[in-house]
Amino acid sequence: KTEVQDSRHEEAKLKAAAQQRAELAKQSAAAVQAEKRLNGSLATERKSVDELRGELSAEKKEARNAEGDLEAKLAAERKQASDTEGKLRNDLKTEVQDSRHEEAKLKAAAQQRAELAKQSAAAVQAEKRLNGSLATERKSVDELRGELSAEKKEARNAEGDLEAKLAAERKQASDTEGKLRNDLKTEVQDS
Repeated sequence: KTEVQDSRHEEAKLKAAAQQRAELAKQSAAAVQAEKRLNGSLATERKSVDELRGELSAEKKEARNAEGDLEAKLAAERKQASDTEGKLRNDLKTEVQDSRHEEAKLKAAAQQRAELAKQSAAAVQAEKRLNGSLATERKSVDELRGELSAEKKEARNAEGDLEAKLAAERKQASDTEGKLRNDLKTEVQDS
């Protein structure tokens, strides 16, 4: 009778050990799935960072192109103003030499100078606007750099947290498996 009771007791222990092994297998599978999900999240974060890098590169390129266009436009306007000024000087010299039309030509020259002054003022205003636009573009690029740096830091922190959590789950599973093996070994020896 005692042997039967012991046998039943051992059978119950073996069943409990089998259940613990099954639970450990479930935990291990859950840990693997959690690791897969974490890796997927990390890949998504990395993809987002890569996309932001691409957008930042495109913004930089666009800003450089815009800056080049603005400088070229400003140079063309300055050249046009210089050419106009040279032409006006030549016209004025010819008008001085022609005494019969001196007064009319002087008036025309004065009007042309006024127009040149307007053009010069307009060129200065255009340069100021272009510089303002360039400053805005540079500020936008700096803001994008800051956002990208923050996202990188957040992604690194998330990756570290995920790795620490995975390591803790693996250690817990390993400790549980070791305890189950020791219990099973003790039960087998007792049996």
